[in-house]
Amino acid sequence: NKKELSRLVDKFQKELEDMRNQLEHEKEITVQLKELQERLAETEQHLSATSTRKDDMAEKLGDVQGLNTALKTEVAESKSSQAELLSRVNKLLERLDEKEDVLFKVNMEKTELVEKMTETQGFNTQLTLEVTALKEGHAKTTNESNKFAERLEEKETILSNLTSEKNELESKFKKRMKESD
Repeated sequence: NKKELSRLVDKFQKELEDMRNQLEHEKEITVQLKELQERLAETEQHLSATSTRKDDMAEKLGDVQGLNTALKTEVAESKSSQAELLSRVNKLLERLDEKEDVLFKVNMEKTELVEKMTETQGFNTQLTLEVTALKEGHAKTTNESNKFAERLEEKETILSNLTSEKNELESKFKKRMKESD
């Protein structure tokens, strides 16, 4: 009996030792499990923070893309407006050139008339006054040359006046020529 009891005690001690070893092993596993849970929680926090940053960056990217699109639209509209304005300025310049050509021709005809009127002394004084007035008007329009629309209107007015004056002078000249015959 004593032997059996000794054997049972040895067996229990061995089982107790095995249980202690198993308990130690389970403690180690529990510690490792806690470490893994802590690392998992930390990883989840980093993942959440990264996800939030990603969402923030995606939102900012959307804002930047929207702004970029708006800027592209604004640039396109600006280019279109600029092209339209340039086209209008070119048309105004063409009209101005046409008016200046006509004005130049009228001025040439007027010069011829002045030469003819010099031959007829009765109109000399009147023609000199008109040329002076025309030069003053022309000097005023030269000072305002950077205002295209105003300049066109002034040129058209001068053209109309000169045409009337030319017709009047031609009529007077013809009348004078008839009187001198």
